[in-house]
Amino acid sequence: MRFFSAVLAFLICAAIANADERIKLNVRISQAPEGVAAHFEIARDVTNLRLEYRSEFAEGTWAITTPGLTYKNGEVSSATPFHTFDVVVTARNDFVSGPFYPCVIKIGDSGRIVYASYFAGLQSAYDTTISFETPSSTTAIGLPRGGSSFRVERTAAPSDQAAGIYVYLGPASAAKETPLATYIADPAVQPWIQQQLENLASPSLAFYRRNIGISLRRKPLIMTTFSSGRKGAFQADVTEGPNVVFRIFGDQWREKTDRATADIRHTARHEYAHFWNSYAVRSSDNEGGRWLHEGGAEYWARLAEADLDRNERHSSNVESALNKCAANLVALPLSRTTAAASYPCGETIQWFADLGQRRSGKDYFSLWRELLKRADANGGNYSVAMFRELAERNTPTVRDTISLIVDRDGTDRWYELPAILAKLRVKLEAAPPEPAAFRDAVVMHVIEGNCGNGFWIEDGWLKLETEENCGPLSGKPQVDSMNGHNLFTDPKGAFDAVEAACKSNGDVTFSRAGVERTWTVKCDRPLHKPPPTFAYKLKP
Repeated sequence: MRFFSAVLAFLICAAIANADERIKLNVRISQAPEGVAAHFEIARDVTNLRLEYRSEFAEGTWAITTPGLTYKNGEVSSATPFHTFDVVVTARNDFVSGPFYPCVIKIGDSGRIVYASYFAGLQSAYDTTISFETPSSTTAIGLPRGGSSFRVERTAAPSDQAAGIYVYLGPASAAKETPLATYIADPAVQPWIQQQLENLASPSLAFYRRNIGISLRRKPLIMTTFSSGRKGAFQADVTEGPNVVFRIFGDQWREKTDRATADIRHTARHEYAHFWNSYAVRSSDNEGGRWLHEGGAEYWARLAEADLDRNERHSSNVESALNKCAANLVALPLSRTTAAASYPCGETIQWFADLGQRRSGKDYFSLWRELLKRADANGGNYSVAMFRELAERNTPTVRDTISLIVDRDGTDRWYELPAILAKLRVKLEAAPPEPAAFRDAVVMHVIEGNCGNGFWIEDGWLKLETEENCGPLSGKPQVDSMNGHNLFTDPKGAFDAVEAACKSNGDVTFSRAGVERTWTVKCDRPLHKPPPTFAYKLKP
């Protein structure tokens, strides 16, 4: 069957290639003093070139060095036809607020990590080949088939997955090759952090391989960078390869503490899980279904911790995830939100699925083994619909719990959850809301009616996840107060003030200390009460 599928896929690809009338685009990337330089060659004259991947993070880092051309919102354009141009991209090692991939990252003094998607032409119009210049003692590592160049494959995957691969460009001597993985670390990274990442790789990858039943096709590339910027932050991104970048921010990481160690270990296992659930196969619902692969990686990491570290915090972990999920969603269904809610809500849904599997006499990973088997027969893609069919088929109660989070709205639904979970022999108590729940409820209520679908909690302020060109809250405002009440020190006061405004179709004003600008919108809907605070009392 596999041989037949491979032959069929070859014939289909050959037919597509013969009919491919897209414009040839060659992009040559080389090192530059503060980032990389890219030379674009187009097979014919054009007046604009639309790039496949567009992100706010690229704005301000790209500089067109060819006279007469401009770059904006992922498009290079000119009043007169052109077929070549040059770009210099400045590396950025600062913290990224939101689900965006940095375009170019410095690693050490002369190494660069390049996210190739930014340089690919729009798939429907351009047949792109990206190559990396590797003069003496310089190498490119992480490309799909090795070497120093690759052709961007035409795919039906979401646009932000096209050519989605981190590539290392820099001194060959920086790479540490092992049978398991290739490691490249910025010399500024604290040795204890790098040791944790490397020591975790072997048992974690073995745990996932054993439970999922799939071996990785290629050796992972694991890179680590350090910046003394943002206080105590830690980010990580996985791309095709599988390649991963761990980005460490702040001098607080120089000291090895129990909390720092736990954060590093959990994040590493989460990212290593993505080698399977995002890149051995991928979720076809990358945006609306982000909760599936992100929540899956969270829960897989929790199970790895329980098995490999003898961690007995499983009950408190799922309790924490459930409370964060309720706080992020408040009255919204998960199907209408993205961003921060994806992680805790996705982890909670995986817990529900685990409960159902055990009630049916099966292990949790058997669900994922079957899901990935279906993905293999579906062009390497799985979906939310596939997952829900498998998770819900034997236990109607699991269907009810997943639907409560994904499909239903309103805050009253949260008070139904203890009775539903009791059918799975789980004792869950609902207590009055925590203070932070009032902040989450009031922010979500107001931005929901103003093109918003979530927010990111930063160090004493929030970044609203709002759409562009959509009213007063456009542009992802950074705020810390509503109607004069600080959302961190006086969340109940903010809730009460906005509740009063909403009853009279009044104004709600967002602000941030030290920032002159404010953002004001009308509120004409009653404010929902916050969800309860859950306590998980019984481990099934």
